[in-house]
Formats: sequence, structure tokens, C-alpha cells
Amino acid sequence: LPVRTLAHAAKWGCIWNRDIAAIAKESGLAIEYMTTWHFGTTYYIIGRPGEGAASAVATSPAAG
Repeated sequence: LPVRTLAHAAKWGCIWNRDIAAIAKESGLAIEYMTTWHFGTTYYIIGRPGEGAASAVATSPAAG
């Protein structure tokens, strides 16, 4: 990551060049609605557990 990105993340806790849509889709959520504001820097996502989400939680070591 560029130095400015690391400094920004350290100061604000934000990394601006992540692909949030891809992260949400890869998470296994069933995305019902997704929109962006502020030139793509703010995401509003409505999702619900996707297929297999319940079994992933049940087999998680933290779930026991």
C-alpha cells in the first residue's frame, strides 16, 4: 500500500482503496440491496445470511 494509505489508515482507521462490494459478496451474505454515496466512499448494504451461513457459525470454534 502507498505510504499515504497507511498513514490515513493509522490516523482514521480507514483504507479507502478496498473493494467493499467484492468483500460483501465474498462474505457469503445474500445481498438484498447495495448503494454507494460520496463518490463511492460510503456503502449502504442490506444483507442477510446466505446459503451455508448457519452451518459456518455452528462449526466456528467461537460458537461452542
